[in-house]
Amino acid sequence: MEAIFTVRRITDQKTKFGHVVAVLPPAIVDEVSDFLEAVPEVEPYARLKEAILRRMGRTEESLIRELFSNLTCDGRTPSQLLRYMKSRLGKNTMADSILKSLWLDRLPTTITQILAPMSENTPIDQLADAADRIFSQLDHRTTPVHSAEAIRDHRSLGKTVEDLQRQVRDLTLALESHGRSRFPSAGASGVDLARPVETRMPLLCVITTADLGLQHITVLNRATYTAVAENKTASE
Repeated sequence: MEAIFTVRRITDQKTKFGHVVAVLPPAIVDEVSDFLEAVPEVEPYARLKEAILRRMGRTEESLIRELFSNLTCDGRTPSQLLRYMKSRLGKNTMADSILKSLWLDRLPTTITQILAPMSENTPIDQLADAADRIFSQLDHRTTPVHSAEAIRDHRSLGKTVEDLQRQVRDLTLALESHGRSRFPSAGASGVDLARPVETRMPLLCVITTADLGLQHITVLNRATYTAVAENKTASE
């Protein structure tokens, strides 16, 4: 009907109301009989249309929301997304507050959180400009920051592994120099000291000695392990 009204240049509310009533199916007539018996003085066509949509199915707002249900930024800037949403509305109208809400819901969470304090009282076009500036900053910073952090983490991990390897080598040599008499028997500790050093590291081994001032050494496996040493005050 809207297309017919546009082509015929019909703008008067009462004229539109009359045309619609003339073609209403009986089922809809029954649903809006109160409007037909007492025609509203103000905007009769608009109110009849609203009543039909509300009583017979989803509202215009819900239909428009469905139009944008699967819409995302998808490489667009916030302002480009807003313009795209407006273009999809076509000749349909929607309150700015509703359009703003739908648009904000489709922005990245970080941008939405930053805009939240100003979103209610700021016109949607100004909000889109602000969102573009935020989007630009985030887009330029994301990759370099992540790369730098990854490099730092990798270097730090490599240094930690080297330090642990050196510590375990030193501790192993120190234990070797004290001989077998300083350690529990093989049956008690689960370590065969007669075997070469590199082959007798078990999956999990705890060795304690007070003479070296070391509380414990924990070895996870032959290739990857952690050594923890705590100094004790010599009491002997």
